[in-house]
Amino acid sequence: MRGSSARAERSKLAACLASGKLPACPTNRWMLFMVFPRMRAWVSGLLFIAWLGFLTFLAVKTHGRSIVAGPQVMRSNLVVVATLADAEGRPASKIFVRDVLYAANGDWKRLVGQSLDLNELAFFSAREGWTGPGDYVMPLTRLPARDQITPLPMSPGYLPAAADVVVKVGKTPDALAPILAARTGVPLGRMRGMLDAPALTLVNVNLQTYAEEQKFATDVQQAGGEVISIRRAESRIDRATPDILEQVAEVIRDK
Repeated sequence: MRGSSARAERSKLAACLASGKLPACPTNRWMLFMVFPRMRAWVSGLLFIAWLGFLTFLAVKTHGRSIVAGPQVMRSNLVVVATLADAEGRPASKIFVRDVLYAANGDWKRLVGQSLDLNELAFFSAREGWTGPGDYVMPLTRLPARDQITPLPMSPGYLPAAADVVVKVGKTPDALAPILAARTGVPLGRMRGMLDAPALTLVNVNLQTYAEEQKFATDVQQAGGEVISIRRAESRIDRATPDILEQVAEVIRDK
């Protein structure tokens, strides 16, 4: 019944169209899509092509463009533009604050012109946004005892590509230093200088699989240390280009 009714409707509409009296036809223009499957297919195809064109436009527009990690900025209680120097191919630990873009505490705006120590910068390479000396946007979390670069927050569908690893140094730091330097890419001399504390947090460590984590833990143990914890996490910095600063300002406006 349903099929014969549709056929009858199509026949009636076709006869009306053939007569050239479309306004007098007992239907409206949207009925054309309902009655003629071929027309529906054509319209769907055109919409799909338009959608592909829009996606292509976005891909071309953003090709080669650095995109700020908005959630990282949103999570930070202090966002600054700082000058970073080079130390053996990695960012030096001491940074010079040139501007405060956002401060949860008004007193922190006085940091302009001051220096901050961020030892974790030794773990930042090109993968985390380091491209050489210059000005960078630094999303920070200011804690009572220290400052740290804010890690990207976990979210559904997002798994950090790196990990934070807490290592107990032990009694043989000279044996442990080459193991940690090889895994993190931190220059050996800088790594040795970081092992004067009982424990050290390694940041942005490239451990992709459980097998890699286990092997690293074994290597550390054989060198006299101990892996206390491994937590999936990564953080990044961005060059303070006009485009990046504009993106950061937009994120901050939504905070």
